[in-house]
Amino acid sequence: MPKRIQRKRTRGWRKPEGTVSVARPTRFGNPFMLAPAASRRGGDLDMWAVEYKGRKLSRFDDIARAR
Repeated sequence: MPKRIQRKRTRGWRKPEGTVSVARPTRFGNPFMLAPAASRRGGDLDMWAVEYKGRKLSRFDDIARAR
């Protein structure tokens, strides 16, 4: 059964043998990013986009729907 390991920033800490990192930059990480897509002429943000490798895939009216 997989077990979650909490990474630590203390000096000398090393991840246990056989663990796999699933952080965003690894091959197991989530490649999709949430980015602002548009604003009302310098006003409040009103559009959000989902990006993959720098390309905007889809746009949403609110951040909850984009997530």
